[in-house]
Amino acid sequence: MSDPSLVAPSRGRRAAGHGAAGFSMVDALVSACLGSCLAMGILQGLLADARITQRLSRQLQERQNQARLFDLLRSDLSLATAISDHPELESPACSLAGRQAVLHLSTASGPITYSVGGAPSAIWRGQVLMRCGPAYGLDGMVPEGAAAGSRVVLDGLRQPLAQSAGCPALVPAGEAARELNGSGRTGLVVCLLEGGNLVAFALEQALPLPGRSTTQTIRQEQLLGVAF
Repeated sequence: MSDPSLVAPSRGRRAAGHGAAGFSMVDALVSACLGSCLAMGILQGLLADARITQRLSRQLQERQNQARLFDLLRSDLSLATAISDHPELESPACSLAGRQAVLHLSTASGPITYSVGGAPSAIWRGQVLMRCGPAYGLDGMVPEGAAAGSRVVLDGLRQPLAQSAGCPALVPAGEAARELNGSGRTGLVVCLLEGGNLVAFALEQALPLPGRSTTQTIRQEQLLGVAF
């Protein structure tokens, strides 16, 4: 028979080792809380990155839309034989449905009128800019005898101001400019420079910020020449 004195110390060592390797309930709760906090922090960071990516993507898309609009304005101005000082007094080729005329061009293919106002349907955001005039063909030219049509060329323009914002700052110093039909209150400011061979545009869109009740203004100004 073995000596009990030789066995007892061995059991004591096993019991001490088992107690040192275990975790208490408090340790488990603390670890769970720390893990939850870390997971929430990571999730919030991912959501913030997603909102920033969405906002930047939307800004890029709207700036591309603005660039296409200015390309269209440039093309229309190249066709113009005259620009009206008072677009509100002209007869557009189609109904403006109460919108405010901000630019009226005379062309060989018929008049072209740009107007700002309420959207024609719920698919558009806020104030819209509409073009009424002959449509371009697939070759980028206006066919002879092309019928006039009215379509939205940009939406999401800022809401009208109580007072005019005036002509864009890009009007050259010392140059006189006429603001067309109070357009300084709208999201597309149009100013005809003295002499009638340059037109200054200031475009402002109100872009909703993802996850917020506020909007961000995207503004672009251009000074375009007229061929006539």
